[in-house]
Amino acid sequence: MSSRQISSRALEQKIAAALGNGATAASDDLAALIAETEAAVAAAEQSAALEKERALDISTEPATAHERVAVAELSRDRLKAVLPRLQRQLGEAQSREYAARWESDYRQVEALRDKAAQRFARYPALVHDVIEIILEAQAVDAEVSRVNGLALPGEHRRLQSVELKARGLENFSISNPSVIDMVRLPDWEHSERMLWPPHRPIDPAMVVPMQIGDWRLTTDRWYEVGEEQRAAEESRQRAEAIEAEEARAEFYHPR
Repeated sequence: MSSRQISSRALEQKIAAALGNGATAASDDLAALIAETEAAVAAAEQSAALEKERALDISTEPATAHERVAVAELSRDRLKAVLPRLQRQLGEAQSREYAARWESDYRQVEALRDKAAQRFARYPALVHDVIEIILEAQAVDAEVSRVNGLALPGEHRRLQSVELKARGLENFSISNPSVIDMVRLPDWEHSERMLWPPHRPIDPAMVVPMQIGDWRLTTDRWYEVGEEQRAAEESRQRAEAIEAEEARAEFYHPR
């Protein structure tokens, strides 16, 4: 038996072993085996062509030449015939390994999801705390507004709102608006409804159009305008206090 035949036989044994372990064969090993088999097929093609050429030599014994050609072609055909089975097994191994990787990935992401879901489930309690903070700030702001509005003549000190003090801001701006004004907190069980800001119908009585060039500012009765402004300020402070109290009552005792 020639060295080529021995090598071909060894390859066939490797192929038989791989096909016999179809459920456990690794895709990398199968891919390497397929590459080796394809190389062997190409070599067998050359060997069969060479044996055919030699068989035409008149000095060669016909029976011997025929046997050598038949062996070369059979070796080639056996390897070519097994290639589709190896390729199918490679596809199955790749699918199996992909499924295993996906399963592992699924379990890892599932664990991350469950952990994040546990944290997200704190939303109702956190929203409750945030609304309490806002309601407290509004109640205190009403007191701040009252004190600022009653400042004596010549007194320049004014208290900041709770949010401005907490955020270390001098005032709100377009780039830094009030968090209280911007915050939107959906209800946990009915997320189409907002827990904050609370829904309140608009009271037409609270909407007062501003008149540009008010005639009162052009008369000598300026002191009356000052009194009206003070009264309006006190009215606004009372309205803010009432609104904050109503919001607090609605939050703690919803209808």
